[in-house]
Amino acid sequence: MAYNTFTPPIAPITVSPTETANVITNDFGDNYSQVIRDGIHPTIISKCSIEWSCLTETELSTILTFLRANAGIPFYWVFPYETTARLWLIDGDFAPNFNAGIISLSVNLREVYA
Repeated sequence: MAYNTFTPPIAPITVSPTETANVITNDFGDNYSQVIRDGIHPTIISKCSIEWSCLTETELSTILTFLRANAGIPFYWVFPYETTARLWLIDGDFAPNFNAGIISLSVNLREVYA
């Protein structure tokens, strides 16, 4: 399947990545537990929160159009300071914020494998 590529018209001001071990833990008591990898893909779950500030209405419209069209569909995006696109999915809500004439937007993404 061909996936779209997210190329926002302006770089985000904040990208906050998190990585979590993708494991299953079974606690047996007496401080004994068994930990195993969960799934066949890499053992790290990558997520990130992206934020734009001081957007123009055109920039906001371009970003929202892409996000709405790709809700629930993986898309490629090149993480800042990386050169290879990875596959991401929108993770949760996103909505613009209008505050004293300044337009901002934040969205959470999680890396997926397809």
